[in-house]
Amino acid sequence: MPWGIALSGGGLLGAAHLGVWRALEQWGLEPGYWSGTSAGGLVAAAWASGVSWVSVERFGQAVAMHPRRYFTIPWRRILASLTGRREPPFNGLLEPEPFLADFLALIPAQTLDEVPGPLALTAVDIAQLQAVGFVNRAVAAPPRWRIEPERSLKIALRATIATPAAFLPLAVGPHLYIDGGAADTLPIDWAAALGADRVLAIDVTPARSLSPNRIGLASLIGRTEHFMTANLSYLREPPGLPLLVLRIPTEHIGAIEFSAYDQLVALGYQAMHDHQETVERFLLSTP
Repeated sequence: MPWGIALSGGGLLGAAHLGVWRALEQWGLEPGYWSGTSAGGLVAAAWASGVSWVSVERFGQAVAMHPRRYFTIPWRRILASLTGRREPPFNGLLEPEPFLADFLALIPAQTLDEVPGPLALTAVDIAQLQAVGFVNRAVAAPPRWRIEPERSLKIALRATIATPAAFLPLAVGPHLYIDGGAADTLPIDWAAALGADRVLAIDVTPARSLSPNRIGLASLIGRTEHFMTANLSYLREPPGLPLLVLRIPTEHIGAIEFSAYDQLVALGYQAMHDHQETVERFLLSTP
């Protein structure tokens, strides 16, 4: 059976996933199953759709050079909150619609069902207090998760990237979706649920201790996601199949440090080459 890949969230740090993708492609190793959260969900969706990593990397470079073109401030919501109005609520600093529209232009699919590769994207329905997965195959959800019937790829991607506080959450009927990292930013269980016989998991959110006076909003969000990832990993039930977790050394880069975009891609690529023997042995051995 084909192996699966699970890609973590991490904001701009997710650019390191592109270096991983590039290395695996050069080695002739293609996943058969893809799962991702937040930035990892974006990369997983493009990868499973057959988009080239070069196209995604170039798009990321354009975003890194001109982030204000892609992320807007929701002034209407801010003004409404300042004048005492409750609707629409002010619950995020940025609106990512321009970014998402251009990203979706890279992908030929409009629905999850049109994505050829088995794919799972995770989010949290914070209104219903339920961790959810958007999937394009009939599978059983991992414990404590719910499968969403929504088929729109745009909604699935918009939900998975809705980092709390950073981006506006996505409201759809009775649901309010935020980044799946709130439940588990490294969706190993979903790669296994799709049918993988082993999972290569890529975590781009390692962190080191910092002085309190060096932790601003961006690093607070990134470090919170890392903390949740590390702790949920201890609580996660064993996936019941071979697992290799590769952590990319991004701890010296901020989650929205756009000037480090090319460096992040290179870090992912270099980390794969540093562990090439281990990765190839893991992916090519008989389980």
